[in-house]
Amino acid sequence: VTTAADLKKIAEVAEKYQVPLVKLTGGQRIGLFGVKKEDLPNIWEDLDMPSGYAYGKTLRTVKTCVGAQFCRYGTQDSMALGIE
Repeated sequence: VTTAADLKKIAEVAEKYQVPLVKLTGGQRIGLFGVKKEDLPNIWEDLDMPSGYAYGKTLRTVKTCVGAQFCRYGTQDSMALGIE
């Protein structure tokens, strides 16, 4: 779950640092691919968001459908349940 303001911030940072690819991943993350290693500290500072964790044998994010608010087949507020 994110906001329009956060998406704008990500887009501005991607343009500022000439990030070649921004991708919504299957793990429900937003990936910035092709970032220069030397730009990483400044990117994290500009984003003012927590860093994601590396892949591995770790706990993963909860995945939910969009729920009844956005899907005609939804039966409940699954996003709120996933956030909980």
